[in-house]
Amino acid sequence: MPAALQDVALIVDSTMSAQSVESALREGAGELLESITCFDRYDKIGDGKISLAFTLTFRAPNRTLTGEEVSSMREAATAMAFAKCGAVVRTA
Repeated sequence: MPAALQDVALIVDSTMSAQSVESALREGAGELLESITCFDRYDKIGDGKISLAFTLTFRAPNRTLTGEEVSSMREAATAMAFAKCGAVVRTA
């Protein structure tokens, strides 16, 4: 079945490790998360903050995922990253 890719950039405290954020995303994303990769770190946010960008790959073994399902899993992942790491989705 085809994979559904979602990129997300999160703003966190500069003391927060990418591994911690990745773990929170993984926990929140659910069982259809196939993989997660941190592909960017941007240090010039200011105020002791950094931006970490991840690609989340979702796949169901027996069907194509809908856009609504993928969006819901992405939202659950970012909500867990906020709860555990204080990560806020970067909008610009």
